[in-house]
Amino acid sequence: MDLIKKITIAGVLAVSVMQIVALPVSAQVTGKIGAGLNAAAQGAYGTNPQPIESLVGGVINAGLGIVGILLLGLFIYAGFKWMTAGGDATKIKEATALIRNAIIGLVIIVAAYSITNFVLQSLQQVTSGAGSTPTPTPGT
Repeated sequence: MDLIKKITIAGVLAVSVMQIVALPVSAQVTGKIGAGLNAAAQGAYGTNPQPIESLVGGVINAGLGIVGILLLGLFIYAGFKWMTAGGDATKIKEATALIRNAIIGLVIIVAAYSITNFVLQSLQQVTSGAGSTPTPTPGT
């Protein structure tokens, strides 16, 4: 039997067993799914609005996450290029330059995330009043 056929049959059997095992659990979760959908609908229709700093922070964090994934792809590509260089000095030099640039990019991404996180937390504290201390009134 071909190896691909064996892997396919094993995968189908594994998925079938997982579905049979998870069937009782899915019956217990349906009430929680409905509650989660209701909460999402309330958030989408404005009954539970998000503060603007939370929305901006989410967009920035998603963008940094995408850039991080691209950076991981660059690391993998550079490592593959180095491993397939076959001892050619110019290809190894190109691969090390890619890795060096990827590390510089990683430092920039981590710094951008840290700065963004600090600014957004500070903004949230200022707008919510959590960072301010109440002034004591005289005579109390």
